Amino acid sequence: ARGLDYYTGVIFEAISTQDKSSGGIEERIGSIAAGGRYDELVGMFSAKKKSIPCVGFSIGVERIYSILRAKAAEASIKKTEIQVFVVSIGGLLKERMEICNELWNNGISASMLYKKKPKFLNQIQTCEEELIPFAVIIGEDELKNGIVKIKDISKGDSDRGTEISRSDLVKELKSRLSL
Repeated sequence: ARGLDYYTGVIFEAISTQDKSSGGIEERIGSIAAGGRYDELVGMFSAKKKSIPCVGFSIGVERIYSILRAKAAEASIKKTEIQVFVVSIGGLLKERMEICNELWNNGISASMLYKKKPKFLNQIQTCEEELIPFAVIIGEDELKNGIVKIKDISKGDSDRGTEISRSDLVKELKSRLSL
């Protein structure tokens, strides 16, 4: 092996313990750190050829960065098959359940937080964390006016939600989801 001739004692190599059968980036990268004891190495370069005890190691910063970058890309892969998350302002548990049921009956995968009065921000954060593409937002005012808001979560804060008639919800979502 390359470079082993100057080591005089313990030699170590650090590798990722990721399952090698997965064919992941860890398998292609190999070791991420190595080192050992090399008492004679410094003496080779001195006039007196004196033995000076030494220990050293190196870390593959670029290799570690490559692994971390690949893991971050894996993490951004969709975590769920849920297409729509039903969000409410001010509780409205029964109404959220009714909307979910309607969406399920029409072949749209939907979910919601099963709390009586979940915080609005927590509901939106759930959409973002689970990579759910759309949120259907309801509140007291929307219920009174027979409307709902559809928010495209991928657009972040730039999309405040599009108001549509409650009766057009399924049709609009199927259009947006290309169903």
